[in-house]
Amino acid sequence: MKKNTSDLLSELKKCDSFGTFYNNNQLQFTETNVGQYLNSLVERKNLKKSAVIKSSELSEIYGYQIFSGIRRPDRSKLLPIVLAMHLTVEETQELFKACGYSMLYAKDPRDSAIIFAIEHGLTVSKTNELLTKYGFAAIG
Repeated sequence: MKKNTSDLLSELKKCDSFGTFYNNNQLQFTETNVGQYLNSLVERKNLKKSAVIKSSELSEIYGYQIFSGIRRPDRSKLLPIVLAMHLTVEETQELFKACGYSMLYAKDPRDSAIIFAIEHGLTVSKTNELLTKYGFAAIG
């Protein structure tokens, strides 16, 4: 039976041994395969993987490695794919949550620029121009 997050956290706080907790709860942990999640989004949104990878401005090899699950990109490397797929902010937050990444936070200046880019349909290049204009690290 799946435990909810609150129950799992409560149990974790009370345990004396992480090893025991870990062994007793291995089926409770979520480990989303980024590639599988992205492939399901591509299918649901009726997109072509090759077009998404090209639009993401990532190298073709690296892009296909992400989609095949060979590579697990960090949050910043996943953002070009988000923009290329024209995900909404809500879809992006769900993707990040499912993959264990921190969600975009409007009070963080770099994240707010990224939210702006997503909302306004900016390309990866235009997003990077915006980010560097304000002294933030580029994506991708």
